Amino acid sequence: MTSIVLEPYGKDHEAGLRQQLDAAGILNRQDGVGYFWRQLIDEPYRRNSAVIVARQGEMIVGIAVVMCRAYGRPEGRCSMIIVFEDWRRQGIGTRLKEAADRHMAEAGIPAHYAMLYEGQEDALPFLEATGFREVCKDIVIAWNGGDYSYTPVEGVHCREYRGGDPVLNAKIAEFQNKAFVRETMVPHLTADSIEGILSGDGHWMMVAVEAATDEVVGVTECTDNALFPSISVARRYWAKGLAEWIGGLSLDRYIAAGIDKPWTIARPENRASIAYLKRMNWHPVSHSITYASPTGAAPADASVSEPATERN
Repeated sequence: MTSIVLEPYGKDHEAGLRQQLDAAGILNRQDGVGYFWRQLIDEPYRRNSAVIVARQGEMIVGIAVVMCRAYGRPEGRCSMIIVFEDWRRQGIGTRLKEAADRHMAEAGIPAHYAMLYEGQEDALPFLEATGFREVCKDIVIAWNGGDYSYTPVEGVHCREYRGGDPVLNAKIAEFQNKAFVRETMVPHLTADSIEGILSGDGHWMMVAVEAATDEVVGVTECTDNALFPSISVARRYWAKGLAEWIGGLSLDRYIAAGIDKPWTIARPENRASIAYLKRMNWHPVSHSITYASPTGAAPADASVSEPATERN
């Protein structure tokens, strides 16, 4: 039998990967999973720092993807690892995970993150066997198509933002660092990382700026697919309608783009966010769990963090 070879993904692998993803019914999926793999085939290294294929002869039998975007404390990267059905339970997934670890460790990245959504529980034994442990649980919450309303807040300007302004990027980073100071999965942000999120990840933001001070007082992070990653509002604007305004404007954009079921995640203990989403007709639909594993690189401060107890 031809041995399994691990190597960086290149253009010559595209046809084989398409064949396997088509056979698995993945490329035609109209959800985040289908979007992820279609984008990877179109631009494999736009959002990812490494794409590693496991090949047996000319057949692609598995693939590991290491994303560029930083997550967590200490700073880590998420991966997506898939071994196609006929080649499972042969140690290929473990080899791909170890290759992803080596890539991250060589880059000085100490933590390897993985996320499981409802229906993916069969991957849990693999995660446990390869050194992952649970970091946090989230509720997956989706807009249900119901009514929502908002009113502009006096003294605040809102606009959609897709990057390109270093000064505004720095203000957004400073604001987000304060807003998510207790959030385990959000790393320290900079002007450059905000620009990377907006230009590299295909994300956009609804930004609220206070007219009198020119300070950022509210931000939603949004995407060109159905994921709605976050919303944050300055404390002095809590209960003043700003969350409804920027959240409603963001939802308007999703609907105009034909995305009828945007979704987000929230900590189960984050009652304020869940109550806000419920007011806007978002409701729980499933759950997700984040896991982390050390890569072998020394963390800058401490070991993989425990989850925070609240999120602003």
